Amino acid sequence: MGKLRRTRSILLAWEGRWPNAQQHAVRFIHGAVASAGMLPGRNVIYPAEVDFLAHHLKELPQLFPGLAGVIVHRHPEICRQLVSVLPRRVPVLLYGSSCYRGLGGTPHQLTTDEDEVVRRALEHLWKRGHRHIGFLSRPLPAQRRREEAWRGWLTQRGVPCGPDRVLEVSHLDPLAAFQPAARLRKFLRPLTAVFAAVDVDLPPLLQAATKLGLRLPRDLSVAGVDDSDFCEWTHPRLSSVRLPQEKDGALAAEAMLRLLDGAPGPIRETGRVEWVLRESVARPRKTPIGRA
Repeated sequence: MGKLRRTRSILLAWEGRWPNAQQHAVRFIHGAVASAGMLPGRNVIYPAEVDFLAHHLKELPQLFPGLAGVIVHRHPEICRQLVSVLPRRVPVLLYGSSCYRGLGGTPHQLTTDEDEVVRRALEHLWKRGHRHIGFLSRPLPAQRRREEAWRGWLTQRGVPCGPDRVLEVSHLDPLAAFQPAARLRKFLRPLTAVFAAVDVDLPPLLQAATKLGLRLPRDLSVAGVDDSDFCEWTHPRLSSVRLPQEKDGALAAEAMLRLLDGAPGPIRETGRVEWVLRESVARPRKTPIGRA
């Protein structure tokens, strides 16, 4: 009878502070667990919330005996802390935005190409005839990188992308960005479409734009990033760039198990991006809003 292979325990650190982050983390965890279960060997993945880990860094060897590797979902800070306390033989893989490159203190990264995220949305809007595309920004690194990619893509095509076409949305109070109505009207007047750094800012925009008398998508097309669950339930249903968390979770698990099997590092791979077309994008009117 052959010798049983030792169980490989993999810690998966995830951010659970915000509902949207929880949604993506759950999908990522599901993909990682399913993939690890189908691959050769005895592989067990233990999800743990980053706030819990931050308070128990010195106790990790006792909490997770036999720990072989760590996958960190979208949190460079906890990644750095884990790298600093874990033995070198325990690889740490950081998953997240391409703006995390060089962060996290680990050479092993699976990243989402933010240029590709933005390109997918803007190419579709462009093909539908939109030349006046605004941007909803957020004061966070990945969203700032998407704003840079939005500006670069439009600059290459010689269309306006100045500060007047960017509306910053507060991370804590997104509704405040769309008040007062005069400010929102001024922002929307020259636009035929709005691209949001994250989907979560689009429902309040839809509500505010409707109060201004705009009919969506006839008067204004909108698109976002993340393909959140609520995209199917808004009116109109939201088009979005999907970062397929289950598939990326599977990729992360496969990459980690390759490392544990002795594959040469470092791991530097790119996750997948998909465009999901729904009802919130239509051909623009002949002139931008307010210029008819």
